[in-house]
Amino acid sequence: MYLLRAETERTGIKSPSGILAALSVSNQVISVFGPTLGGVLIGLGGWHLIFAINVPLSLACLVLGALRLPKRVRAGHENVAPPSADVPGMLLFAGSLTAFMLFLTSPGRTHWYLPVIGAFAGGVFVRRELACGGPFIDLRVLSGNTPLLATYARQLLAYTVSYAFMYGYSQWLQEGRGLGPERAGLLLLPMSLMAIGVTVLTGHHAQVRGKLFVGGSAQLIGV
Repeated sequence: MYLLRAETERTGIKSPSGILAALSVSNQVISVFGPTLGGVLIGLGGWHLIFAINVPLSLACLVLGALRLPKRVRAGHENVAPPSADVPGMLLFAGSLTAFMLFLTSPGRTHWYLPVIGAFAGGVFVRRELACGGPFIDLRVLSGNTPLLATYARQLLAYTVSYAFMYGYSQWLQEGRGLGPERAGLLLLPMSLMAIGVTVLTGHHAQVRGKLFVGGSAQLIGV
């Protein structure tokens, strides 16, 4: 998204919806092969392989990024230092999420301190971001921005359905139906193929309402 915005500012040409559709299709293709490939890797060498495969892929991304990503040049501002990153904000955000995730992984009275730590770190994070000049996450844009809040709410609901199906359904297939990881991965293919079809069908149209309707209807049919 940053690259698209930078190229739009550089060329003055608005990024066509076809590029966004191509990126979306690429992500959906990854999601098609991901669960199936994950099942195959687990069947071949255990869960370690689904993490080990990320090492060469990450190295390839670093190499391709260094070779292909455009270098941003600020004309007339060569001596201006780049803005500093909000490292404390990043640490507070990561700490809050980590504490909540650890508690949800193993909830219980003995771990009562984890949500307390998460809430405290989250509160400090919000206070810092609202007062920081260059925040990690600019929370001020959420104030009174109903369209943006509605977009986030839609995304939350959509991803809740997708994640529940991708993770909950696959676990049920293995634990409830006794299928192996390879077969469970194959049974997730229809969801991803449906997503690709929706993207191809609606990606080139500018109307947002039609995309939401088609995507939401496809999710309901899948459920």
